[in-house]
Amino acid sequence: MISRKDELLKTQKREIDALYSRVKKYLHMQDHLYKDYVQMEQGHAKVVDELKIEARNAQEAFNMEQMKVKKLETLVANLEARGTSNED
Repeated sequence: MISRKDELLKTQKREIDALYSRVKKYLHMQDHLYKDYVQMEQGHAKVVDELKIEARNAQEAFNMEQMKVKKLETLVANLEARGTSNED
């Protein structure tokens, strides 16, 4: 009777050890996946910040070019106005 209980306890201990091992592996995998996720999120945030800066710089460059165009259009209009007044 005692030997049968000892065998039953040994079997239960093996099952518990096997379950513990599986849970431990699962937790390690979850930890690894979470670390990968955090790393990817940080990389994504960095890319988003860089793209925002690039977009801001591109908008500023576009605005500068737009101002140049307006100045040139004004200059051309003034030159055309002088040219037509000189022709008269």
